[in-house]
Amino acid sequence: MRRYIALVQVSPDRGLSAQLPDFPGLFSAARSFDKLRHALGDHLASAIEEMERAGQALPEPSSFEKLMADPGNADRAALLVSAQRAKQNVAGEVRPAEPLHAQSNDEWPEAEA
Repeated sequence: MRRYIALVQVSPDRGLSAQLPDFPGLFSAARSFDKLRHALGDHLASAIEEMERAGQALPEPSSFEKLMADPGNADRAALLVSAQRAKQNVAGEVRPAEPLHAQSNDEWPEAEA
């Protein structure tokens, strides 16, 4: 499964927004980090499925170094996104949050809903 980097911005009034530079026009916004991550994975899966149906080659993932070297990305955080559909919860089912693979960012501002 390919993974792509999303660039995330925090806005005090709008919450979190992110774009996937390797897929122009693909972006998402949410009030929580978990919702943003799931939405991005779902949008990425849709874009990949559409490209595959059209017989188009998938873009090579951009490197972290290349993306962060762009001065326009200085105020953004990088998030690795896998193309996967968000699992639908059965009514009343509680699903634990997925681990962040021991990565942390103590300076990440909290965006409360």
